[in-house]
Amino acid sequence: EVIGHGGMGLGNITSIYHDNSFESVDLALQFPGVDGVEVDVQMDLDGELWLCHDIHLHEILGIDGTIPLLPTEFLEQQEYQTLFNEPLCKLSRLGSVLNSSQVLFIDIKSYDESSGIYVNPVLFKQSLDGVLSDFKCQVKLIINNGEWISTFVSSYDTFLDTDSKSVVQLYSELYPELYGIFCRNDSFNASYIEQLKNQNLEVYLYEMRSPFTIREALEKNPTGILPDDLRRALIESR
Repeated sequence: EVIGHGGMGLGNITSIYHDNSFESVDLALQFPGVDGVEVDVQMDLDGELWLCHDIHLHEILGIDGTIPLLPTEFLEQQEYQTLFNEPLCKLSRLGSVLNSSQVLFIDIKSYDESSGIYVNPVLFKQSLDGVLSDFKCQVKLIINNGEWISTFVSSYDTFLDTDSKSVVQLYSELYPELYGIFCRNDSFNASYIEQLKNQNLEVYLYEMRSPFTIREALEKNPTGILPDDLRRALIESR
């Protein structure tokens, strides 16, 4: 599978739209051969869910603060500092552009204690359930905080994002219903990926942009890839 990473790719200088914008996601889904998209999702102070990768917003939006500490009304007025000034996008808006044959991967952004930001996973799930109730596409979750898995794993196809074999082993034993693993392209070799697939775990690779790294990822035969140059990945995957 070829999955749009934040839409057309993270930090993709050839993309005319900012990653995780509605425009970037919509454009990615129009390419033949794209199986779906991955987006980063954060919850604001009022429980609204937004597409956004970065924790700190100054560089991308020109404002101070973080989404979990800001109210919905304020975030509704924010735009990316890009050529087209795309507005910050609510997760709910994506229901109109994904069909039943496509998959939406939601990378849930949680925060460690050192950030000073606390987000309640139960409240996050309640907001997520409400937004996704009308979505027609397949929805799968990506979680990088092992403590959050128990909140979501019984309700959604849930993936753990990790580059550690010991962490994979720990959480796959703790949660036999875990659906799969997300990891950086250079973290695991083809043999280990095949081993995980033989354990009925799907494996998706990300962090690749050049033709070489895209080909390298494809040769490992994962379940899917999340390239940061979507156009090139579609050429290489043919």
